[in-house]
Amino acid sequence: MLDIETILEYNMEKYGPFLGEDMIQDVHREFYRAYGASDGEENAVGVMVYEICDADNEEEDTKSRIRLLTSENDEALDLLQEMYREEGVYGEDIRESSYWLEEEKCAFSCERAGFSKERKESETVITTLAKASEIPFVVKLKKFPPYIRSIDSLSPEMFHQAVKDALFSGRKGLLEDLGYLEKEWFENTVSACTITDDKVSGLFLIRVTKSGIIEPVLLVASGPDSRQNLALMIAYAVKKGIERYPQTSQIRINRARKEITALVDKLFPGIKGNEAFFGIRKEG
Repeated sequence: MLDIETILEYNMEKYGPFLGEDMIQDVHREFYRAYGASDGEENAVGVMVYEICDADNEEEDTKSRIRLLTSENDEALDLLQEMYREEGVYGEDIRESSYWLEEEKCAFSCERAGFSKERKESETVITTLAKASEIPFVVKLKKFPPYIRSIDSLSPEMFHQAVKDALFSGRKGLLEDLGYLEKEWFENTVSACTITDDKVSGLFLIRVTKSGIIEPVLLVASGPDSRQNLALMIAYAVKKGIERYPQTSQIRINRARKEITALVDKLFPGIKGNEAFFGIRKEG
């Protein structure tokens, strides 16, 4: 007989092999939830992790993205789906659920639970620092104006005000929990900013996961020079990254919106994601 439980600090180690070190970091975040399946001998056999989206937006229905679903046991997958519907969908008043999964077995589990299932190119792409260093405008730039800096030069107050300004303008990047994250959560030397009249006018926030994967998570700039400053911050971050990390380091980019896809296509022509499965389910 299988047991399904919420993954919390006290049982995190049991499910660690299924979660992986990067997802263990994420499970502690504000809008992440995780369930685990174990057998009668308390051995972990599977996990589900999802993120609640638009929870702080009164104008939008609450949505959810399944970030991880894995098990070799069909019964465990189906029980995790039941737990998600009962505790997640109904408990959090979720109105729409979706997933991106590379394991077809797990996508079939979602289909059995009422999700659609479509095979398509993943929204996530992987490149490297070496490839990023070959971007033409990155190669061309040898010196940077003094108003381009790493965010480690910002006081906590300046950083949090910059985040508030981004959120006020409707920019949260790929972070549902942007307003809850401390400055230290980001890679402070590689993440870049622009300063105009002693205020932050642009942010390029980058996270480096526990396993060493580089993830751009927010790119925003305001003012008449915003387009130029976006390019400057990208180039600055790449060059700082090359100084600090191996050129073989992976950069993982989530093309969750059309403007991100357009930018990625421009920076890395021809880049493709792995084949994956996407599905959606209306709730309520």
